[in-house]
Amino acid sequence: YTEMFEDFNFPITIFFASDQIQDNQKLIEEETKNPGYFSFIKNADSFFEQHVVEFATIGESNSLIQGNSLQYQFQNIQSSRILLEESTQNAVMGFKPPQLKFDNTTLNAVIQNKMTYMIGNQSLFRFAPTLIDEGNLVYFPKSNLKEETMYRTTKFHNANLLLKALTDRFEEIEKVKGAAFYNFPTKSITAKNLESAVSQFLKYLKGKDVWKTNYLELAKWWREKENINVKVSYTPSLT
Repeated sequence: YTEMFEDFNFPITIFFASDQIQDNQKLIEEETKNPGYFSFIKNADSFFEQHVVEFATIGESNSLIQGNSLQYQFQNIQSSRILLEESTQNAVMGFKPPQLKFDNTTLNAVIQNKMTYMIGNQSLFRFAPTLIDEGNLVYFPKSNLKEETMYRTTKFHNANLLLKALTDRFEEIEKVKGAAFYNFPTKSITAKNLESAVSQFLKYLKGKDVWKTNYLELAKWWREKENINVKVSYTPSLT
């Protein structure tokens, strides 16, 4: 399915638990086989000329880590990050806790792992990306409610209804000039009806004047925009 996004030059982020790496080694090798996979660290433009896939981690497994000690959560994130980095031979900079659930200890563990961004539920009562740890970490609040509902209802069995759900959501966001995040569970993306709907949706977006990006590039942009300084010079006219 990554080829579908690559055909449309649509950047994506794939989240892996470390216990999923072995079963997906072929995918990882295909997406990281060219040298300079993470060349965007030095040159973002050259990266996007060849690659649209970023790999990030959700921990060692799909089991919740919140509520555990700092040592446990830190090691869980660290071990999964290191295993994924060894498989891709590149840095892993994003973390999404299982079911988007986390606590303050999770945040501390993410910061100590020096991650660039984290995706979580809206327990921090934020509705836009938020800078944490003096701007070193970008927190993306996320709710999967609509997506989970969509995948569990009859819409999932009809490509046309799925496409309408995707476009309706986009148009809602477009009206307010906001940002739309789409998440597709790997266990569902290979279903023919969803694959067809997503393919048509990507064609639909091709004609839209929007910035298509992955989480890492958005996190980098969000941090940089906080440092934008506008200088205005004014010379009064002589009368």
